Amino acid sequence: MVDYRKIAIRTLETPRLLLRPILASDASRIQSLFSNPKVLQYLHAGLPIPYPEDGALEFLSRVLPRVEAGEEYLWVLLRKENPEEGMIGQISLTPKGEDDHRGFWLGEPYWEQGYMKEAVGAVNDFAFDELKMDHLLLNNAEPNVASHRLKESCGAEIIGRYEKEFVGGLFTSVRWKLTADAWRKYRSGEHGSL
Repeated sequence: MVDYRKIAIRTLETPRLLLRPILASDASRIQSLFSNPKVLQYLHAGLPIPYPEDGALEFLSRVLPRVEAGEEYLWVLLRKENPEEGMIGQISLTPKGEDDHRGFWLGEPYWEQGYMKEAVGAVNDFAFDELKMDHLLLNNAEPNVASHRLKESCGAEIIGRYEKEFVGGLFTSVRWKLTADAWRKYRSGEHGSL
């Protein structure tokens, strides 16, 4: 079994994005993007609403030690064409997560442009090729159609549904499993591609 703590987080690259490890200096941009309730509606119910003025700083104070300890991988998405604008979203990977291994969110101005599809591809490759994970467990609120389609397009299969509280209310949560083999088939173009 791989000791994930020995595999350091590093910057990942896609055709249009840099996925850089999260930094304390990302706080103001997180705060700005999280001021939009549409970005938050399908995230876990533990987020305070309205998002407090120090919410991003509090979040980073909790997550940065986990990233530094190798318990979680957390990247911010930067557009190569304009990295100075700051992060446009975030994607995480928690190899030892019990319920969910990968999660993400994207600022509303960047929706429906394929950015998260690129980020998911890079993180899935990292999970399966570098961390040697054999599967990912994934979840999304059922009304979050874009997240649902993304998981489906990657080769993930639905393994269950249950009620869960999200920021936007109580929704059915769709539970998925993506195996390394299924991901590699999709990545190779055997059943389509990202």
